[in-house]
Amino acid sequence: MENLETVDSNQKKYCIYCGKEIPEGVKYCSNCGKPVDEDENIEYEENNKKTNGFAIAGFVLALASCCIDLLGINSILGIVFSAVGLGKTKDGREKGKGLAIAGLILAICEFIYRLSKVYELLDIL
Repeated sequence: MENLETVDSNQKKYCIYCGKEIPEGVKYCSNCGKPVDEDENIEYEENNKKTNGFAIAGFVLALASCCIDLLGINSILGIVFSAVGLGKTKDGREKGKGLAIAGLILAICEFIYRLSKVYELLDIL
C-alpha cells in the first residue's frame, strides 16, 4: 500500500475488503460498510491489479487458431476462455478486459471462417 501523499490525486480508490470504488471523503464503504482509513484500507487503481489468466489464455488460443486450428477446437476454446475472462474482468478487480474482447472477436471470426471452409468442402463433394 502507498501513503496517500505519494499517490496521484486523480487515481481511483478502492475498498480492500470488497473492491468497490470509494468516493473522495467517505469514511465507510457504501458496499460492505467497513471503515475506510485513508492510510490502510484503500487500494489504488492500477497498483495491485493482475491480468486475468482466462483473458490471456483466450487471446492466445484465438491467435493460435489463426495459424493452426484442427477442426475449430482452438477457436472454440478461445471463445470459451475469452468469455470467461471477460466475465471475470467486468467488476474491475482484474485487468484483461481488452484482451478478452479481442480474443472473442478473433476466435469468433476464425471459427466462422473455418466453418465456411467446411461448407465449401461439402459443396464440392
